[in-house]
Amino acid sequence: HTETSLSSINNVLVEFHNLKDVFLPARKQPNFNFPKIYLLSHLTDHIWQYGSYDTWTTDVSEELHMSLKDVYHSTNWVNFIKQLLAYLDADLGISMIRLNLIYLTLNGFYLLDSAQMLNLPLLQSNC
Repeated sequence: HTETSLSSINNVLVEFHNLKDVFLPARKQPNFNFPKIYLLSHLTDHIWQYGSYDTWTTDVSEELHMSLKDVYHSTNWVNFIKQLLAYLDADLGISMIRLNLIYLTLNGFYLLDSAQMLNLPLLQSNC
């Protein structure tokens, strides 16, 4: 990018910011406080400082959002927060058990059947 191209980007972002309220009636939220809009406000500064915008992504927050949406749709919508926390607690517990089993299997504490159950690559010491 050049100083001219970054200036053009800034001008477009300022114009967007000035006109974005036209979209408010179609939005469920009464504002634009979400990661992509926030990241846009720092776009040219980042490009100027680091030369690339490749490392900025909203994939993580979007993935978390999609996970929460899936959990939400699997509940009966009564005491959603309680159900969400119970789900996340169980999911974390299962993840921790799986990680412990992987560690123990890779370190020779379990044998072939555990490695196969966890879809781990078979090590010579496990056979």
